[in-house]
Amino acid sequence: MSSILDISGFSYKLIFMTIPSTWLARIRRPVLVWSMTALVANLVVKWIVAADPALPIIARKALMLAPLVPLLMFVGTLVRMVRHMDELQQRICLESVFIAFVASLTLMFVFAGLSESGIWQPHWDIIGTAMMAFWAAGYLYASWKYR
Repeated sequence: MSSILDISGFSYKLIFMTIPSTWLARIRRPVLVWSMTALVANLVVKWIVAADPALPIIARKALMLAPLVPLLMFVGTLVRMVRHMDELQQRICLESVFIAFVASLTLMFVFAGLSESGIWQPHWDIIGTAMMAFWAAGYLYASWKYR
């Protein structure tokens, strides 16, 4: 679909028409959707728990377990996706996992240094949220790189 929009004698290609369809197909895969759902669910749950300290303990614990559902769906779709990949898709996945691993390891070293120096006592559960964000960013980068 390569439509051209003609306004006042100038031809402008619509920006979404210039993006290769394979790249769009990669970012619409269920594995990316579930990873983003897990990330957003985790951030929303943390915000709700921090915003409402009067929340009963049972409700707080049940709410903290809620992001596990999209996380398990992410793991399941990731395993299924890897098993059905061709070589290029495996390279994209491996590269995005590597980016997430290195970025998360770097963040852990920074957290350990801040904790040891007494500057800041970080919450270690941030690593999981950051790892999902790093993986998604790495997946988008690798998909764009091999478009």
